[in-house]
Amino acid sequence: MAARRVQRIITITAIALTPLLSSCESLERIDDMLGRKLDPAKPAPARQGTAETPTGSLADGPLAMRADEVGYFMDVHEAGLRPVLHGTGIRMERYDDVIRVTIPGAGIFDTNSDRLSVQITPTLDAIAKVLVEYNRTKITIAGHTDDRGDERYNRALSERRAKAVSRYLVNAGVDARRLEEIGHGEAHPVAGNETDDGRAANRRIEIVIEPLRRRS
Repeated sequence: MAARRVQRIITITAIALTPLLSSCESLERIDDMLGRKLDPAKPAPARQGTAETPTGSLADGPLAMRADEVGYFMDVHEAGLRPVLHGTGIRMERYDDVIRVTIPGAGIFDTNSDRLSVQITPTLDAIAKVLVEYNRTKITIAGHTDDRGDERYNRALSERRAKAVSRYLVNAGVDARRLEEIGHGEAHPVAGNETDDGRAANRRIEIVIEPLRRRS
């Protein structure tokens, strides 16, 4: 009888914890998208805003959304980006209420350069137009490299590249307060660096778009 009561308590507890565990998994996945899960032995690079007003203060403003507004807004935002990215080789992914746009590095920068290619600017203009229209989000621009060369140099290069994209979006009309940049260097590969194709996949810019949530 006692054993049956204990088993019932365990079952109820497991059911109660399921949503919490699912939520934790979602948060971990989003953190991984933003590159927050770094090697604990290495210092995490600082996330820097492009304007004097930090992004966090926007959560107190009129653009911040209630929880019940977020899902629909991000659905429409995603729909607005889809035709802009179609046929460009740029990948868009959605996880919960976060959108990640991945731009292959070969289409943006020359080797060891942070100067934007003229071929990518029309696409960045189109992306910026959507970001201006759907302005109730905060945006992280993350730069990534392959593992060739010095690790410190790669991280600095990836940060300069992220800032170059951020500056372009600001010049195209995106509110600088919404933008943050981070350079990950070679810390977050999406493929092996043993082949040319793998290294090419790792050289990329990610634009991570998160809803601007109202402070509770």
